[in-house]
Amino acid sequence: MNTTVDNLLEFGYLDLDSLLPTIEILETLRLRLRKTVSSIKSIHPLHTSRRAWNLPIQKLGKGWFQQIFSPELVTIIHSVLPKGAFIHGVSEIECPAGTASQHTHRDHEYGDGMSLVVAISLDGNALKTELQPESHLEHIPPCTARGAMELDRLEREKKLIAMGGQMMIYDPHIMHRGGENTTEDALTNRVFIMMVSADTPKAHIKEINETNATVGYKGMLLSALLSNVVEKKKNIKMKKTKTKKTGKTKTAESKLKRKSSSSSTSKSVSKNSCKKAKKKGFELMLGSR
Repeated sequence: MNTTVDNLLEFGYLDLDSLLPTIEILETLRLRLRKTVSSIKSIHPLHTSRRAWNLPIQKLGKGWFQQIFSPELVTIIHSVLPKGAFIHGVSEIECPAGTASQHTHRDHEYGDGMSLVVAISLDGNALKTELQPESHLEHIPPCTARGAMELDRLEREKKLIAMGGQMMIYDPHIMHRGGENTTEDALTNRVFIMMVSADTPKAHIKEINETNATVGYKGMLLSALLSNVVEKKKNIKMKKTKTKKTGKTKTAESKLKRKSSSSSTSKSVSKNSCKKAKKKGFELMLGSR
């Protein structure tokens, strides 16, 4: 796990296909996503004809997220964001057929190690996000001169790596872009879950949300999102303990009842024996008279 986290910190991104849910679970998640998207009227236009739907946690349901955030993934996230991870945006991004690549960009200018994005494709298609390894470690102001900016962009494009998998995590301070869609079909069912450190100032979160078209999103701590899973496990353990204790109590009570019953029976036998003895003795006395 340390090697995995080290790679994320060093390169700025990590392929997570080894943690991808099963095909059956992915299909369940996809159907829930489609149902949620169909109920959302507000669509946010992005660069190069892309469109985004902001997905409320309440509509998708906690169980939806719990299928994605495995214990291993949560460990990775909290290793980078030890003060807690606050989910400040969840979006599906649609890439229409024939869409060109985005311009290379960062999601914010607050440096590395303060935010993460988990991206997942639910229909078997590759994410196709392109990233420049290690660029999240750069802490230089963005180019503003038009000529210099264009040269910078061209040089960076030579170093981009396209993600061929269905699931990844990356630091959004890395230079990245959405790749082109060369197919005749729109690319959908791709969800981006955006997180910042729990101690991030609200003003910074607001600015990042403006960049990602997630202004006004009602966020939640990742730990709170997964809390009922922990509670369920605790409840199951408590029930098992209670069952064991109840079983022991019932066994003890049963033993006491048997003992009490046995004692009562012996007392009854003893009383009957005494009565018979007295009666016999009385009859003998009468006979002697």
